[in-house]
Amino acid sequence: MKYAVLGTGMVGHTLATKLASLGHGVRMGARSANNEKAVAWAEANGAKAGQGSFAEVATWADRVIFAVNGGNIVAVADAVLQVISAAPGTRPFRTEVDRIGMAEPLKAYNDHLAQVTTGLFTNLGMEDMLTLKTGGRKAA
Repeated sequence: MKYAVLGTGMVGHTLATKLASLGHGVRMGARSANNEKAVAWAEANGAKAGQGSFAEVATWADRVIFAVNGGNIVAVADAVLQVISAAPGTRPFRTEVDRIGMAEPLKAYNDHLAQVTTGLFTNLGMEDMLTLKTGGRKAA
């Protein structure tokens, strides 16, 4: 299994190290592809270890683990949107979703989740947290 661990702090380091020790391919993701902590971790963890930007490692992986602090959430959201927007058949999880006919139910679920989240944040007076700036367009 190939894992992307997004985050170079203590939690990301611990999770990535354990996964690598179990023989999995692991890449540590950061805002920049050559983040010093990610490079050092990759060099210390063998041939199946690597590093890259959030988007690079998320695109490479079969599974993505989020281990970032709140200050980096916009960068992570941008990377996730790039992966989710991948054409059918270009990502392992998208291929499986398309194969078993789950694309439409997942879209409906995501739309419902967005609606519930919008209602919750609106009721709490936190509407400003709903908008992420993503590549020049805004997504709520």
